[in-house]
Amino acid sequence: MSTSNKSLISETLVRRMLSCVSEYESIKTNTNPNFKRVGDWCKARGFSRQNFLKTYNRYKQNSVPSMLVPQKRGPKFSTRRTDLSVENRVIELRKLILNRQTIAHILRKEGIKISESCIYKILKRYNFNKLKNMENNERPEKKSFIVSRDDKILFIGQFAFCKLNSTIKTAIIPII
Repeated sequence: MSTSNKSLISETLVRRMLSCVSEYESIKTNTNPNFKRVGDWCKARGFSRQNFLKTYNRYKQNSVPSMLVPQKRGPKFSTRRTDLSVENRVIELRKLILNRQTIAHILRKEGIKISESCIYKILKRYNFNKLKNMENNERPEKKSFIVSRDDKILFIGQFAFCKLNSTIKTAIIPII
């Protein structure tokens, strides 16, 4: 839909809603000859009382005609989206066959604060949430790993295992 069509629809909706606001206020003051109750008026106009009152109260708070147009619902993606460099780093770590807990720990060590659920959503967005979804050329060979429970670091293939702290016993850290 073009911008001119959107503005035309908005102007039409504002005019209609302004007339509805004045009619609603006349019903509330019992001066409307056609309707005695607001519920009957809403039914005749074809919208729910709840939605009209939400729009009416928003208009009364600001008294700007643009408040009569329905507002955007849902999250504002541009402000809440994870930074692209962080997303790329998550995908890079996932290609090393690391799970989301390990990826979260590595990113925290790098100073990036990110939750495991956010990592999962990033992986799902790029179709890396399941290893079988990854292309064969992107998946390294599966290797068996030996996990050490002491402070020694074990180098196995392309990964290093090390003890992180008392709660997390071991982690896979790629060797760069």
